[in-house]
Amino acid sequence: MWRTRLTLAAWVLVAVGSSAQAASVAEVPHRLSGAEGAEDGKHGDPDPEAEVEPEPASPTPAPASRSICCSGDTEVISVPVYDRSPLPPRGHFRAYLYLGGQSPSHSDGAMTVEARTTYKSLGLGVRATSYFEQLDPKLNTYEHLDVWSLVLLWRTDDVERFNVWLEVGVTGVNDQRGQNTGGLTAGLSWRRPLLGEVSMVGGARLSLFERGVTAGELHAGVKLAILQIAYRIVDLDLGPPLSGPEVGVALTF
Repeated sequence: MWRTRLTLAAWVLVAVGSSAQAASVAEVPHRLSGAEGAEDGKHGDPDPEAEVEPEPASPTPAPASRSICCSGDTEVISVPVYDRSPLPPRGHFRAYLYLGGQSPSHSDGAMTVEARTTYKSLGLGVRATSYFEQLDPKLNTYEHLDVWSLVLLWRTDDVERFNVWLEVGVTGVNDQRGQNTGGLTAGLSWRRPLLGEVSMVGGARLSLFERGVTAGELHAGVKLAILQIAYRIVDLDLGPPLSGPEVGVALTF
């Protein structure tokens, strides 16, 4: 009897162990699938139902730059590169020099020297012209008449590509015989750039001397780089008008 009970107990224990082993084996696929899911969450494709965080907006690209490396110490400076095309600023101190020769009527030649210096809209100018006349071709002797002026300058316009200067000052006429006279002069000069190094130049002056003597002057021409070609007329009460072409060199600093 007791042997029958021991046999039944053994069969029960064997059945219970087999069922427990089967349950543990059945749980293995579920555990493996959970581990694979965790690995997919790290390295696999994202879950389509999962919330996707928006990517941050890319910052605005910085302007191109060039690097400047200093000699000696290793130092690199990054300088932004922009398209710089501003108009040139209006200068402060400027200087103007002119030397020209004229072939006027009723004279054997003339020479003009002029210098100006300006600061912003104010300036100072000096000018001298000598007219020559041959007295004796055999002796090669000449007589000359000198006209000079010292003026204050004031720029009346405010446009970069058109310069108009007002001139007011003193003037005089001298000759080698010792006859001198002085007076006042006023006028204006202008310059208009056309294309590149080409510009138009011109001016007008009126002078009042002692004893009621007057003189008027007009000139106009073209300036190409440093070469200036113009036509000048000077009407002085002391004689016939002096007019003719003039060629000179004009330098601006």
